[in-house]
Amino acid sequence: MKSIILFVIGCFFSLSAFCQNSDSLKNFFYRKYGVRDTTYYGEIQRAWKAMQGLSYAVVAPVGIPLGDRRLPLRDGEGVDGYLLEANFDFRFVLMLGRPNADWSILRRMRLTFDYRNNLRMTLDDSKPIVPYSNDVGLGYEFAFRDSKSGWFWQDKDPSTRIPLKDQEKLNFTTLSVQVHHYSNGQRSGFYYYNADSSQFRNDYLGGDFSTNFVKIQIAQSWGDNSNHSLINVILAYQKDFGGVDTALSFSPEQDQAYGKNRLKATIDWYSGVNTKNIKHLRQWHIRGSLEYILDKDLSNFDANIIGTDNKYRLSGDLYLEWRPLMNRTVGYMAHFYMGRDYLNIRYDDIIFMAQAGITLALDKYYPFGWREKYTGGFK
Repeated sequence: MKSIILFVIGCFFSLSAFCQNSDSLKNFFYRKYGVRDTTYYGEIQRAWKAMQGLSYAVVAPVGIPLGDRRLPLRDGEGVDGYLLEANFDFRFVLMLGRPNADWSILRRMRLTFDYRNNLRMTLDDSKPIVPYSNDVGLGYEFAFRDSKSGWFWQDKDPSTRIPLKDQEKLNFTTLSVQVHHYSNGQRSGFYYYNADSSQFRNDYLGGDFSTNFVKIQIAQSWGDNSNHSLINVILAYQKDFGGVDTALSFSPEQDQAYGKNRLKATIDWYSGVNTKNIKHLRQWHIRGSLEYILDKDLSNFDANIIGTDNKYRLSGDLYLEWRPLMNRTVGYMAHFYMGRDYLNIRYDDIIFMAQAGITLALDKYYPFGWREKYTGGFK
């Protein structure tokens, strides 16, 4: 398993480097897929891609605890550091609105099957992978208001189903709902105890983590067709749920510890694109997020840090991404995170994480206003 993962990630790095130095492959990658829906509905759907979670692969991520650990890491948990981390976040489209649909409610929606896998390989003996995150479920988007036609029930004029003008701007509001199951696939058991059982923490090697959630979010987006930039401001509420020994399980040890109510705010910015030099099209992307656990009672949470009763409700991360548009799949990123470890059962480990590597996109977001099949297609 480990050799396969290393081989796949190595191929991504090698292919990316080769593409930068091969004229024939550059010519191939300059060709862009055609955007079939050239109406403003297509621009809205394009923005939904921009808001999705980033898939990435990084070598030698740096994780630093925010204090002395009460119970240190064991061999296999990352005591010697980490070799790599990868996050694969996919949303497969089941239904997608078309501009010629009779009802506006059908023109403005997307239904997806979502799957995310987040894994981390350590530098410990034999380079084991710690229990990884599996996040699966359904997602739905609906753009209920936009500056072109107003509220969705006002969207009746066929003349609005035309491409945006060269200098035109569009803002729109999207409701998103996701219902997911999130677990690490381990057997029953949750805690790791020291030799005399006087202290314990979450078991990062074999502890069973399981939850389910409904996430509801509102996103306000601003697209500018004069420079092809996009800004998304997102506010989300997440409710976790489940029971013991049910299909939708919630580990009982997580009660009053993990948190069942979360509020998340995100600012997502994609820079403008200079179209004068076709062979050097690139875009900057910055995404910053804050998450806060709203639960009043977190009495069972005990951070794996000596001498603190902080519940660490607040966490935040920052992505900086450089996106060469000649690449179909690969971009380059730096990622910084602070708070509870985001890898499932490790949530009682309070860390600062710094990473640099490549982003990976099966269904790449191309800039706002992208039209034609070939590079330079903004008109």
